[in-house]
Amino acid sequence: KAINKIDFKLAIEEDVVKRVIRHLQGGKNVVLVGAPGVGKTELATGVLSVVGKDMIGKSNFYPAVAHAEWTRRDVIGGNNLVNEFEPGCVTIAAENNQWLLIDEFNRADINKAFGEMFLGIESKKIELSEEESKARALAGKLEYIKIPEKFRMVCTMNDFDKNLLLTELSYGLITRFAFVDIEPDLVEEKKSVQAQILKRDQDLKEAYADCENVIDEFYEFITDVRNTRMIGVRTCIDVI
Repeated sequence: KAINKIDFKLAIEEDVVKRVIRHLQGGKNVVLVGAPGVGKTELATGVLSVVGKDMIGKSNFYPAVAHAEWTRRDVIGGNNLVNEFEPGCVTIAAENNQWLLIDEFNRADINKAFGEMFLGIESKKIELSEEESKARALAGKLEYIKIPEKFRMVCTMNDFDKNLLLTELSYGLITRFAFVDIEPDLVEEKKSVQAQILKRDQDLKEAYADCENVIDEFYEFITDVRNTRMIGVRTCIDVI
Protein backbone atom coordinates (compact mmCIF):
# COMPACT_ATOMS: atom_id res chain seq x y z
CA LYS A 1 0.00 0.00 0.00
CA ALA A 2 3.03 2.28 0.23
CA ILE A 3 2.71 3.28 -3.43
CA ASN A 4 -0.62 4.98 -2.67
CA LYS A 5 1.19 7.33 -0.28
CA ILE A 6 3.63 8.63 -2.88
CA ASP A 7 2.21 12.06 -3.67
CA PHE A 8 4.17 12.71 -6.86
CA LYS A 9 3.47 11.53 -10.41
CA LEU A 10 6.44 10.20 -12.32
CA ALA A 11 6.60 9.11 -15.93
CA ILE A 12 7.47 5.59 -14.74
CA GLU A 13 5.28 2.51 -14.87
CA GLU A 14 3.53 1.79 -11.59
CA ASP A 15 4.73 -1.83 -11.65
CA VAL A 16 8.35 -0.61 -11.63
CA VAL A 17 7.69 1.56 -8.58
CA LYS A 18 5.99 -1.39 -6.87
CA ARG A 19 9.00 -3.58 -7.65
CA VAL A 20 11.35 -1.08 -5.96
CA ILE A 21 9.10 -0.96 -2.90
CA ARG A 22 8.86 -4.76 -2.69
CA HIS A 23 12.66 -5.09 -2.81
CA LEU A 24 13.06 -2.64 0.07
CA GLN A 25 10.35 -4.32 2.11
CA GLY A 26 11.93 -7.70 1.39
CA GLY A 27 15.32 -6.70 2.78
CA LYS A 28 17.21 -5.72 -0.39
CA ASN A 29 19.13 -2.56 -1.13
CA VAL A 30 18.23 -1.13 -4.54
CA VAL A 31 20.16 0.36 -7.46
CA LEU A 32 18.03 2.34 -9.93
CA VAL A 33 19.53 2.14 -13.42
CA GLY A 34 18.57 4.42 -16.31
CA ALA A 35 19.50 7.21 -18.69
CA PRO A 36 20.08 10.74 -17.37
CA GLY A 37 16.81 12.54 -16.73
CA VAL A 38 14.44 9.55 -16.49
CA GLY A 39 13.53 10.36 -12.87
CA LYS A 40 15.82 8.00 -10.92
CA THR A 41 16.67 10.47 -8.16
CA GLU A 42 13.10 11.74 -7.84
CA LEU A 43 11.83 8.15 -7.60
CA ALA A 44 14.54 7.32 -5.06
CA THR A 45 13.71 10.28 -2.81
CA GLY A 46 9.98 9.58 -2.95
CA VAL A 47 10.36 5.87 -2.17
CA LEU A 48 12.94 6.46 0.58
CA SER A 49 10.61 8.96 2.26
CA VAL A 50 7.43 6.91 2.02
CA VAL A 51 8.73 3.38 2.63
CA GLY A 52 11.20 4.65 5.22
CA LYS A 53 8.32 6.25 7.11
CA ASP A 54 6.40 2.95 7.00
CA MET A 55 9.30 0.71 8.03
CA ILE A 56 11.42 2.75 10.45
CA GLY A 57 9.18 5.71 11.24
CA LYS A 58 11.46 8.22 9.48
CA SER A 59 10.96 9.97 6.16
CA ASN A 60 14.15 12.05 6.37
CA PHE A 61 16.84 9.95 4.67
CA TYR A 62 20.53 10.85 4.40
CA PRO A 63 21.66 11.97 0.89
CA ALA A 64 25.14 11.57 -0.59
CA VAL A 65 26.65 11.92 -4.08
CA ALA A 66 29.51 9.57 -4.96
CA HIS A 67 32.55 10.65 -6.97
CA ALA A 68 35.80 9.17 -8.25
CA GLU A 69 37.82 10.25 -5.18
CA TRP A 70 35.61 8.40 -2.69
CA THR A 71 37.38 5.98 -0.36
CA ARG A 72 36.42 3.90 2.65
CA ARG A 73 36.60 7.14 4.72
CA ASP A 74 33.72 8.69 2.73
CA VAL A 75 31.57 5.60 3.25
CA ILE A 76 32.50 4.28 6.71
CA GLY A 77 34.78 6.95 8.15
CA GLY A 78 38.21 7.25 9.76
CA ASN A 79 40.30 9.14 12.27
CA ASN A 80 41.30 12.73 11.54
CA LEU A 81 44.59 14.46 12.38
CA VAL A 82 43.58 14.97 16.03
CA ASN A 83 42.61 11.32 16.33
CA GLU A 84 38.83 11.85 16.32
CA PHE A 85 36.67 9.45 14.32
CA GLU A 86 34.86 11.22 11.48
CA PRO A 87 31.95 9.12 10.16
CA GLY A 88 31.20 8.44 6.50
CA CYS A 89 27.75 8.47 4.89
CA VAL A 90 26.80 4.88 5.80
CA THR A 91 27.88 5.38 9.42
CA ILE A 92 25.98 8.67 9.73
CA ALA A 93 22.79 7.17 8.31
CA ALA A 94 23.05 3.94 10.32
CA GLU A 95 23.70 5.70 13.64
CA ASN A 96 20.83 8.13 13.04
CA ASN A 97 18.54 5.23 12.05
CA GLN A 98 18.06 6.78 8.63
CA TRP A 99 17.96 5.28 5.17
CA LEU A 100 20.63 6.31 2.67
CA LEU A 101 20.52 7.71 -0.87
CA ILE A 102 23.73 7.50 -2.91
CA ASP A 103 23.46 9.31 -6.24
CA GLU A 104 25.95 8.46 -9.02
CA PHE A 105 26.81 5.26 -7.12
CA ASN A 106 29.10 3.92 -9.84
CA ARG A 107 31.24 7.09 -10.01
CA ALA A 108 33.18 5.79 -7.01
CA ASP A 109 35.83 3.06 -7.19
CA ILE A 110 33.47 0.30 -6.04
CA ASN A 111 35.96 -2.02 -4.37
CA LYS A 112 38.00 0.79 -2.78
CA ALA A 113 35.02 2.72 -1.45
CA PHE A 114 32.39 0.07 -0.76
CA GLY A 115 34.07 -3.33 -0.33
CA GLU A 116 34.25 -3.24 3.47
CA MET A 117 30.79 -1.67 3.74
CA PHE A 118 29.16 -4.47 1.72
CA LEU A 119 30.38 -7.06 4.21
CA GLY A 120 29.28 -4.91 7.14
CA ILE A 121 25.75 -4.50 5.82
CA GLU A 122 25.51 -8.27 5.45
CA SER A 123 26.67 -8.97 9.02
CA LYS A 124 24.95 -5.85 10.45
CA LYS A 125 28.28 -4.81 11.96
CA ILE A 126 31.30 -2.94 10.57
CA GLU A 127 34.53 -3.67 12.45
CA LEU A 128 37.00 -0.79 12.84
CA SER A 129 40.75 -0.55 13.38
CA GLU A 130 42.10 -0.45 16.93
CA GLU A 131 42.82 3.29 16.65
CA GLU A 132 39.34 4.02 15.31
CA SER A 133 37.70 1.92 18.03
CA LYS A 134 39.64 3.75 20.74
CA ALA A 135 38.70 7.15 19.29
CA ARG A 136 35.02 6.20 19.25
CA ALA A 137 35.18 4.77 22.77
CA LEU A 138 36.66 8.04 24.05
CA ALA A 139 33.73 9.85 22.43
CA GLY A 140 31.27 7.56 24.24
CA LYS A 141 30.30 5.53 21.16
CA LEU A 142 30.38 1.85 20.26
CA GLU A 143 33.78 0.52 19.18
CA TYR A 144 32.21 -0.74 15.97
CA ILE A 145 29.48 0.46 13.58
CA LYS A 146 26.16 -1.22 14.22
CA ILE A 147 23.92 -1.51 11.15
CA PRO A 148 20.19 -1.53 12.04
CA GLU A 149 18.24 -4.58 10.89
CA LYS A 150 16.01 -2.44 8.67
CA PHE A 151 18.76 -0.23 7.24
CA ARG A 152 18.35 0.26 3.47
CA MET A 153 20.22 2.02 0.67
CA VAL A 154 18.83 3.25 -2.63
CA CYS A 155 21.47 4.13 -5.21
CA THR A 156 21.24 5.59 -8.71
CA MET A 157 23.47 5.03 -11.72
CA ASN A 158 23.45 5.74 -15.45
CA ASP A 159 22.58 2.84 -17.71
CA PHE A 160 25.68 3.19 -19.89
CA ASP A 161 27.84 2.47 -16.81
CA LYS A 162 25.97 -0.67 -15.75
CA ASN A 163 28.04 -3.24 -17.61
CA LEU A 164 31.27 -1.65 -16.39
CA LEU A 165 30.00 -1.75 -12.82
CA LEU A 166 28.94 -5.38 -13.00
CA THR A 167 32.40 -6.42 -14.19
CA GLU A 168 33.91 -4.75 -11.10
CA LEU A 169 31.64 -6.47 -8.59
CA SER A 170 31.83 -10.06 -7.48
CA TYR A 171 28.69 -12.18 -7.67
CA GLY A 172 28.49 -12.09 -3.88
CA LEU A 173 28.36 -8.30 -3.85
CA ILE A 174 25.88 -8.08 -6.72
CA THR A 175 23.41 -10.32 -4.90
CA ARG A 176 23.21 -7.84 -2.04
CA PHE A 177 21.49 -5.36 -4.36
CA ALA A 178 18.43 -5.44 -6.59
CA PHE A 179 19.07 -3.67 -9.91
CA VAL A 180 15.91 -2.06 -11.32
CA ASP A 181 15.88 -0.58 -14.82
CA ILE A 182 14.03 2.73 -15.06
CA GLU A 183 12.48 3.71 -18.39
CA PRO A 184 9.81 6.29 -19.16
CA ASP A 185 6.18 5.23 -19.63
CA LEU A 186 5.19 7.21 -22.76
CA VAL A 187 1.55 7.81 -21.72
CA GLU A 188 2.49 8.97 -18.22
CA GLU A 189 5.49 10.87 -19.58
CA LYS A 190 3.35 13.12 -21.78
CA LYS A 191 1.08 13.92 -18.82
CA SER A 192 4.02 14.46 -16.48
CA VAL A 193 5.95 16.70 -18.88
CA GLN A 194 2.87 18.84 -19.55
CA ALA A 195 2.17 19.17 -15.83
CA GLN A 196 5.78 20.13 -15.06
CA ILE A 197 5.89 22.75 -17.82
CA LEU A 198 2.58 24.33 -16.79
CA LYS A 199 3.62 24.24 -13.14
CA ARG A 200 6.47 26.58 -14.04
CA ASP A 201 4.21 29.02 -15.88
CA GLN A 202 0.42 28.69 -16.27
CA ASP A 203 0.58 31.33 -19.02
CA LEU A 204 2.04 28.59 -21.25
CA LYS A 205 -1.23 26.62 -21.20
CA GLU A 206 -2.58 28.16 -24.40
CA ALA A 207 0.81 27.92 -26.13
CA TYR A 208 1.12 24.26 -25.16
CA ALA A 209 -2.33 23.55 -26.63
CA ASP A 210 -1.35 25.33 -29.87
CA CYS A 211 1.75 23.15 -30.16
CA GLU A 212 0.08 19.83 -29.27
CA ASN A 213 0.32 18.35 -32.78
CA VAL A 214 4.01 19.21 -33.03
CA ILE A 215 4.60 17.78 -29.55
CA ASP A 216 2.91 14.52 -30.59
CA GLU A 217 5.21 14.34 -33.63
CA PHE A 218 8.19 14.98 -31.34
CA TYR A 219 7.20 12.01 -29.16
CA GLU A 220 6.93 9.78 -32.24
CA PHE A 221 10.49 10.79 -33.08
CA ILE A 222 11.72 10.20 -29.52
CA THR A 223 10.07 6.75 -29.48
CA ASP A 224 12.11 5.82 -32.58
CA VAL A 225 15.31 7.19 -31.04
CA ARG A 226 14.70 5.18 -27.86
CA ASN A 227 14.92 1.96 -29.84
CA THR A 228 18.69 2.51 -29.91
CA ARG A 229 19.39 4.97 -27.09
CA MET A 230 17.31 5.98 -24.08
CA ILE A 231 16.40 9.66 -23.87
CA GLY A 232 15.47 10.98 -20.44
CA VAL A 233 12.26 12.78 -19.52
CA ARG A 234 14.23 15.86 -18.50
CA THR A 235 15.54 16.15 -22.07
CA CYS A 236 11.97 16.07 -23.41
CA ILE A 237 10.96 18.85 -21.03
CA ASP A 238 13.88 20.99 -22.22
CA VAL A 239 13.06 20.43 -25.91
CA ILE A 240 9.31 21.08 -25.52
